Amino acid sequence: MSAALAGTSCEEAQAPLIQKPPSGSVPARSRSPTMPRAAVAVALAAPLGLALLGFFTLPTASGPAETLQAHGRLLLHLLGVAPKLRHTDYGRRQPAAPRQANGSIPEIQGFVEPEEFKAKYMWKEPVVFRGGATAEFGFDLACLVNAEKSVEKAFADQLSGKKIRIFKDQYDDSSAELMTMDQYGLLVEQARVNASKPAPYARAFPQNSMHDCRPVPTEKMNEYHSWFGSMAQTYMPEPDFSVLFTSYTEGTNTKMHIDIGNSFVTQVAGRKKWLFVDPEYTTNMQVYGDRLNLVFIAGFDVHREPVPLEVPLKEVIAYPGDIIYFPTMTFHAVYNLDPVTISVDNAAPDLSGAVRRHWLLTAATVLNPWTMIKAISIFVNTGSFSCTELYFDGFVSKGEGEL
Repeated sequence: MSAALAGTSCEEAQAPLIQKPPSGSVPARSRSPTMPRAAVAVALAAPLGLALLGFFTLPTASGPAETLQAHGRLLLHLLGVAPKLRHTDYGRRQPAAPRQANGSIPEIQGFVEPEEFKAKYMWKEPVVFRGGATAEFGFDLACLVNAEKSVEKAFADQLSGKKIRIFKDQYDDSSAELMTMDQYGLLVEQARVNASKPAPYARAFPQNSMHDCRPVPTEKMNEYHSWFGSMAQTYMPEPDFSVLFTSYTEGTNTKMHIDIGNSFVTQVAGRKKWLFVDPEYTTNMQVYGDRLNLVFIAGFDVHREPVPLEVPLKEVIAYPGDIIYFPTMTFHAVYNLDPVTISVDNAAPDLSGAVRRHWLLTAATVLNPWTMIKAISIFVNTGSFSCTELYFDGFVSKGEGEL
């Protein structure tokens, strides 16, 4: 260090290193350690852009502007911010004036092997396999439908001493109660002689509730589901993924609804009319979230009032031995045409297909925090978990029996 600098302070020693800008020039802005404005703008705009892109990729029959507006309203409802888009009094609209269907669904004679099904039909559209429920594919409808006894008698014998889920009012999920077939029969008779009484409907109870009759081969049907649906059936502790729907009253029906289930419904006895609507008409159907967003109900009573004319409505009648397949995220409703109808639904939650067909409704189901809280609560309290019981938890009065 030179003698000239030895007696100066550190600041004085560094001072010559700082050059002053020329006279009259504008000082350069000092660099900020924060993120550049352009990067901030991109970071803020990217999620918004992805959200808009997501909305425009939703299945819809409308233009971009209508799509964004309609799904925006639907999203607000699903988030609990907005009320139902449309209210209807199911089963009580008078006079009944349903709209005629536009056509039917594809019909295939007989059933097919899993490989052919997945290649030709999975996730595409509803299809009916006429007479497909045969012994060749593992079905055993004869355990209920045979010449030795009536269907009602065979069914009662199979469920003797058992309690099953009965909806005392077909339109009210909160009316579900576990009761015997004899008790169910009394409700049916009361509704028959008194039109003011609601019609009961036995639905969504496990096939293995019966003593030894298994009309639908649950393990075999597992091979027909997607990889996700098959995995769900394999590892989720359901009593039986094949569930029974039994009506002893002509005219019982279900609300049109849509959910993440991939379904194969085998008609065992009687005739059942099915109505289908594709997922791109979700906003046209004015849906609302029901029971933890596990299912979404159409705002129209399709059995008693017309759906919008722009919505293609498909109809098909299932006869004993038929198998109806409909993909996840397909609107569906049924109407029982005979005094006795029995069908078995082999369903699986299929997120892989549901995301493809309607990601917004799928997200509303999967990401609902209340669903997870309720599922954990059921597992803690019972030591097991069931998708069916998750939906009906709080609706069913179990009484003395078990399902």
